[in-house]
Amino acid sequence: MLRFWCCRGGTEEEKEVAERDWSSLPPEVLNLFAKNLTEISDFVRFRAVCKAWRSSTPVTDLPPQFPWIIENNGWNRTGLLRFHSLPLGKVYTFKNPQRQLIYDRTLGQSDGYICLSSIIEGQFYILNPLSNHDVLLPPYNFYRYCYKWIGSRQNHLGEPVAHVIAFDFSTPSLDSCHFGQDKWCELKFDSACMNFCERFFYINHMIFNVQISSGVTKVTDAATGNLAYVIPPVDGYSPDATQRSSEYIVDASGDILLVSLHHGDSEYIDRFDIYRLDVSKSGSECWVKVDNIGHQALFLDKYNSFVLRANDIAEIKRNCIYLLTGVFDGHEPFPSVERIDIETGAREHLLCSFDYAESWFVPSLQSL
Repeated sequence: MLRFWCCRGGTEEEKEVAERDWSSLPPEVLNLFAKNLTEISDFVRFRAVCKAWRSSTPVTDLPPQFPWIIENNGWNRTGLLRFHSLPLGKVYTFKNPQRQLIYDRTLGQSDGYICLSSIIEGQFYILNPLSNHDVLLPPYNFYRYCYKWIGSRQNHLGEPVAHVIAFDFSTPSLDSCHFGQDKWCELKFDSACMNFCERFFYINHMIFNVQISSGVTKVTDAATGNLAYVIPPVDGYSPDATQRSSEYIVDASGDILLVSLHHGDSEYIDRFDIYRLDVSKSGSECWVKVDNIGHQALFLDKYNSFVLRANDIAEIKRNCIYLLTGVFDGHEPFPSVERIDIETGAREHLLCSFDYAESWFVPSLQSL
């Protein structure tokens, strides 16, 4: 039973204690409250008030969250992971009690999980730091260069699968591991681009590969390894220019976007271009330049590229790019978190607590 004081006239004699059973609020009212809790720590506290509030707001109903920033602290031997919340300016620290993590790289995030690689142990860990649920994947051949984890919660059959894009000196491949199995399955696919593995993207069970030499984007079926279709280069494509650019292909609420960030004389981004994949009535595909993505925002870092709706999260500004990248001033690196207005090009630096920022992370309370 929760109590509140009701005061009439302001005198001590007129004070009375009124009682109200807040736990009896209708579930639909509790859900309205919970949907406005866009910081996961507030959502957890809300559910902890009483059994009725907890049962009315299951973890599957977690409101859309503003992404956190993962700290990069090199070889991590402490088992600690730190995250920065931009809206609150707050740092969260988590430790996995089940194992002592020693990792050298964070390979990306998906569905509330982070993939951590450990060359020392020859393994990948997939960890949800909030639920403390982790999955130790089978030993991996680290003589192959592993670029990033593109883990999807389910494959085309609805099964939970971990995906890693890797390549050696012959052919890039998509390495997959079903949860609970003790080995990786390798699916090789054709590519003329060997040295820029960051141009590979996994969207809707398809592999998108931007070819540096030609500007062509090859799209391969991740289930079969067969080439599905080829997208011509954007207008005015120049191979020399792309040597100083970074490309991302993103699923934006059903639209496929190509985002090209162009570097100046340093790591600093001096301009950007955004294209939408257009399919004509004849079935041919091409990139069409756009200058507006509506009520959406792009989140980009070295490994991740995803879109969130500004209408779902009050702290997100619409039609913007949230870019996490290191900027070097002489020999001293410092983290750069920028918000770029797509329509006007206006840029704003956002404060981060870390000397080295790794990637974006969307927190979740669910377990795979």
